[in-house]
Amino acid sequence: MEKLNVVFGTAGHIDHGKTTLLKGLTGIDADRLIQEKELGITIDIGFAPWITPEVNMGFVDVPGHEKYVKNMVVGVSGIDGVLLVVAADEGIMPQTIEHVDICSMLEIKNIVVAITKIDLVERTTVNKRIEDVSLFLSQYDFNVVDFVPVSGITLEGFEKLRNALLKMAKLVRRDDRGIPRLYVDRVFKLKGIGIVVTGTTIDGKFKVGDELEILPLDKRCKVRNIQVYEKNVKEAFSGQRTALNISGVDYSSLKRGVCLTLPDIFEPFQILNVKIRCSVNHKKGIKDGHKIHFYAGTFHSVGKVYFPDGKNFLDRGEETVAQIRLEDEVFSLPCDRFIIRQYSPEITIGGGKILEINSRKLRKKELKRKENILFKLDKCGLKDFVKHELENGIHTLGYLVKKIGRDKDKIISVLDKLVDDGVVGILNYQDKVFYVNKKYIEEIFSHIEELLKNSGEGGIKKENLQKKLKLYDNLMFSIILDLLFRKKIAFKRNNVIFHFDFYREEKGVENEKMDKYEEFVFKRGLEGISPKEFEKKFGREGGEIFQILISRGKIIAVNRDFFISSRVFENLVRKIKEEFGRSGEFSVGDFKDLTGLTRKRAIPLLELLDRKGVTLRFGNVRRIRL
Repeated sequence: MEKLNVVFGTAGHIDHGKTTLLKGLTGIDADRLIQEKELGITIDIGFAPWITPEVNMGFVDVPGHEKYVKNMVVGVSGIDGVLLVVAADEGIMPQTIEHVDICSMLEIKNIVVAITKIDLVERTTVNKRIEDVSLFLSQYDFNVVDFVPVSGITLEGFEKLRNALLKMAKLVRRDDRGIPRLYVDRVFKLKGIGIVVTGTTIDGKFKVGDELEILPLDKRCKVRNIQVYEKNVKEAFSGQRTALNISGVDYSSLKRGVCLTLPDIFEPFQILNVKIRCSVNHKKGIKDGHKIHFYAGTFHSVGKVYFPDGKNFLDRGEETVAQIRLEDEVFSLPCDRFIIRQYSPEITIGGGKILEINSRKLRKKELKRKENILFKLDKCGLKDFVKHELENGIHTLGYLVKKIGRDKDKIISVLDKLVDDGVVGILNYQDKVFYVNKKYIEEIFSHIEELLKNSGEGGIKKENLQKKLKLYDNLMFSIILDLLFRKKIAFKRNNVIFHFDFYREEKGVENEKMDKYEEFVFKRGLEGISPKEFEKKFGREGGEIFQILISRGKIIAVNRDFFISSRVFENLVRKIKEEFGRSGEFSVGDFKDLTGLTRKRAIPLLELLDRKGVTLRFGNVRRIRL
């Protein structure tokens, strides 16, 4: 049976015995700072492991003083369950309430309640505390695993507490997104070892030798060694407290809040769309444009929160969609939780769930129009997120991974199903594969046709058409134009887009020019030509007709700077089958000998043959498909 990996966090008011409780459970004093030892209170987060035959259990000890609640928020990010500590002699206190509120807004479901200091009070008082806490927790959506009266002095109740924690560990259900992330909570240097960063591995796994990206710093590092609960390991898995010994980065640039993940997948941002709830304990509510402290993972920034049109105030316990604009770049993913605190004085006022990352600034009316769509994303179903991203766009797999934050294999599985269902189509553009919602493309084609027909012989300037369509993404607009030309819905002349009906009215003259230019490209053979070179020879009009020849399939793109006649390509396919048909395969060298081409020209043509389904690559050998 595979061993469980879980991380639990403490919660509770100052001096209610959280650190003492952990020391009794693990034998480790989680207070590590000299100031903490001198004052006798926890100031920053501390850590202690409890290893059993069934479970690797890491504990994050958090401060209970109101002055250090911001450190508590950092500590409970990414935990799987809460050990709520309430002292029998005092009962529920202000930070008991605030800590529980924070855990609720972070959607931490499972909780074990330890009633401490039972050696100081009568049994009737202990029972009263259990009743009070039970009633208090009933207003939240927690699964209370057990109430355990304990004493840090006599150690009464510790065996029952251990059993309750093991029971809570077995209830943990983690949604592993497949791509490793670690939000740094500590950075330090060790003599003879170098830089060490610690945190909880959120998803996936880290391996010794991994090259990682540090966001939002846009820096790289390499993993030299990994420790999990003070033991050297080759890999660290989701749900483990992890220490990474890294190299290749300047120590002074590292700080709490940065995230280590795989390189070239994600990017930081400052604007995010969220579902937000005002704390039931914040009587003043939240105003539109409210200045806030924003906490996600171990990251912190100052920002402002904006509500949809018609929403100027969020009352206690109420929720809505909103846009948060931050002063600093952050890296987080959809479905991650966050906490917001009032700018001054700093008190917890709300929290919620991230729904969209890397958004552009939305006007209040735009946000209102997106309200229902965003609320649907609250369920965080992968299929819903994929469909949402493709609802109004054409995107690569890499883009979907970046925006949704799931392993590419999981997204491919969803895409394959959507393609099979006829919802999503696949298209190629400039040697890249794009996915598109078929309904979206049909609607936009219909809209463009209507615009072009209404424009008559005058057509529409390319930039004006883009504005009318409100397509702010230049790549997406280029892909749509390419599809329009290929499907003979439209054509372009002198940077003006016309409906193809108008082109057919002049087809006699145009066809003569088409034949002339296509013949020129045909005579270039496999050497081909680039669009820039063609336009240089034949002028602007030639460049426009070159694009029409592409849209009509007369010229084929080998890559963005290398085009050949479709007749030349057909002759090449025929020649390959005649020469290598018997053996069924050939090498790069064989292809060069057959065509007389250099490697610079041969390799792109071989890749084109693969894309067109003529050949299938196996290492350095191509096999001819039947």
